[in-house]
Amino acid sequence: MAIIYISTLDIYRKVSYTKLGCDRIESEYQGIHWYSSCTSEHFNYLKKYWYYQNYSRIDLFKIHGKQIDYNLKLSKSQYYLNLCIDHYLDIWPSEKKASCHGDLTLDNVIFSPQGAVFFDWEHFYDKGEVWGF
Repeated sequence: MAIIYISTLDIYRKVSYTKLGCDRIESEYQGIHWYSSCTSEHFNYLKKYWYYQNYSRIDLFKIHGKQIDYNLKLSKSQYYLNLCIDHYLDIWPSEKKASCHGDLTLDNVIFSPQGAVFFDWEHFYDKGEVWGF
């Protein structure tokens, strides 16, 4: 899978010609739709999605904000981790089993003026995991 930033369009494009890469892009598409349906603003950064037999592509609007280095000491990242936890508690269904991001770390969060935004849904699992996974 290749990921490129197209500055003239202010988008990120993910492209794959392999089955695994196409499956990951499909998961990303599903995860973004699920996530946008759960957020109060219905925040959606998906621009366009293509899926063909041996080719898949997804264009994502750039999310403006900042990322936090996941290697920071807890004392330096605690504020941002709390924002993530609050966002998680606000949007995730409280059922016993819930859809899961799959690899939610600080690397997959942008802190925008509106708050935490989860991205990179390649490992999204909609069948459900134990809540809080």
